[in-house]
Amino acid sequence: MGLLPLLTSAQVLDFSKTSIYCSDRKNIHLNKAATVLQEELQLRSKLLPAFAAKPVSGENPLIVVCLDNESGILPAGIKEALDLLPATGKDGYKIILTDAKYLVISGHDERGALYGAG
Repeated sequence: MGLLPLLTSAQVLDFSKTSIYCSDRKNIHLNKAATVLQEELQLRSKLLPAFAAKPVSGENPLIVVCLDNESGILPAGIKEALDLLPATGKDGYKIILTDAKYLVISGHDERGALYGAG
């Protein structure tokens, strides 16, 4: 019963109209991480998110798959939120959710991005 207030005040996030932004579609391994994420979302939710051309969410939520050294492409405030998390090493990743519009998966390297997407 002690958890009841937490459950009733939880915010519902609607990612049914989300899209995925991959920071470097030419990077085969990073693109694979974004594609795996897309396929897993389709498998588990029956939704197939499209790939976005820019890292701007607009009205709908956006899932960003990037590398730590590419976080400068993100809108103001999101890079700072990522920087507040502890540094990661080889194969590591960070995941943040900001303002119910952005879900960012930032890998230390491509394998880290793939693990984060998984």
